[in-house]
Amino acid sequence: MPDAVLFGALSGSAWTLIYPSYAVAVPMPYLIRFPLGFILPDQDADWRQFLNRWVEVQRSNGVVDRLYAHWILGEGAEMTQPRWSIVRDVLHWVDP
Repeated sequence: MPDAVLFGALSGSAWTLIYPSYAVAVPMPYLIRFPLGFILPDQDADWRQFLNRWVEVQRSNGVVDRLYAHWILGEGAEMTQPRWSIVRDVLHWVDP
């Protein structure tokens, strides 16, 4: 069995029914903007503590906010032109 598995909190909860030696760890006391949890063995307090501290560091240095802004809010996204294609640009089999 792995030391940890990353799932959404809902899926992780379902997996704990199949593997009762695992539990869903939800970082607290922070408000979570999207449901996400780490599934960890109940008896592995060191690994849980490491992950909790890692999440704290990522939150405190702004990584979580930057990733949320980029991937969830779409900030900084730019429209790009499609790459050149034989099918589209030469054979005209696909609308541009």
